[in-house]
Amino acid sequence: KARRALDDARALLPAYNNALDNLTNVACKVLFEKDAYGRYNTMGSSTDPIWDPQDSGGLQRKHFQEPGLWESKHAALLAQKRDIEASMAGAQAEVERARGALADLMDRG
Repeated sequence: KARRALDDARALLPAYNNALDNLTNVACKVLFEKDAYGRYNTMGSSTDPIWDPQDSGGLQRKHFQEPGLWESKHAALLAQKRDIEASMAGAQAEVERARGALADLMDRG
């Protein structure tokens, strides 16, 4: 039962990683222009240029007709990212709890 709990907890982590990757791809498509080669240029000073509203790290922001729309879209996507990261942290904590429970059972024999 303890092994199953650990396996179940571990099973969630790849899905959260995939969700973050997908959200990052969506953010690129929604917020930034591609370069002449069809790529998003992420070479810049920011360690995470897509999510840093102050430093786009060389990315060319899309221009929208409505003032503040880029910022609004960015904020909504960033909120989704934070939700996924919080869920991932919870799943990781559950992995650690389940790992500890399994270790306790194995120590008892």
